[in-house]
Amino acid sequence: MTSYTMFDPEVRDTKSEIIMATHTAPLGTFIIYVQTDRTYEKTPVVLWGVDQNATAVPITLSGVWDGVTNLNMCVLHPTGQCSRYEESWPTLADALDALASVGD
Repeated sequence: MTSYTMFDPEVRDTKSEIIMATHTAPLGTFIIYVQTDRTYEKTPVVLWGVDQNATAVPITLSGVWDGVTNLNMCVLHPTGQCSRYEESWPTLADALDALASVGD
């Protein structure tokens, strides 16, 4: 799991990813954990962070990407679209189809 810290111009920590800024996440934004049977669990995203590579990262009360790194997770947006890094799906059903097989 990657360690993240908030940006501090006085500290140069090269072992951590740095969150440069945060922004409140819209209501209805969740991290989804997809099971192999296409069921899922969800955790609310409270903030969006921007890391030093200008990548948007979802933040829950447990941390960036909910404090875990799983291949079977994505963000469910209030619009119904799902995404993670360079991948996106137009619907939750499409994301469930794609991610349910990750653990196979």
